[in-house]
Amino acid sequence: MSIYVGAVGYFLLLSALSHIFLPGQTKYWLTKPAAVRLVGAFLILLSLPCLVWRGLYFWILFAGLAISGLWRSFFPQHSINAQERTYARWVHGCLMLAAAIAVWTLRPEQFLFPVFVMLLFRCISFAFISVHLWCL
Repeated sequence: MSIYVGAVGYFLLLSALSHIFLPGQTKYWLTKPAAVRLVGAFLILLSLPCLVWRGLYFWILFAGLAISGLWRSFFPQHSINAQERTYARWVHGCLMLAAAIAVWTLRPEQFLFPVFVMLLFRCISFAFISVHLWCL
């Protein structure tokens, strides 16, 4: 269980770093529907172990990974268009970085929903502040 949570966190971290520091290369690969479908399939596969373990932590993790994976797998062009039109690629990286921090910080054994909501709010606030400062 601990290895799985760490792997999800590392995947989110690597993805976030590529979006933040290699936006051109990331855009090149993730504007291809086949690559987006592959990422979606990987996210769906990554979500499946959450069904084995019980608890709110794993249900929330499953929902996030599965919904994101299904959207990318079945509607890759919509996913590409939405990502290009809503915000810069590095902002998406900041949001994934916040998700990686949340996955690592909130362990399944210690998961408390109010703490999760508070941490999620702080991560989103951090992302918006970063966007604001970057745009100045």
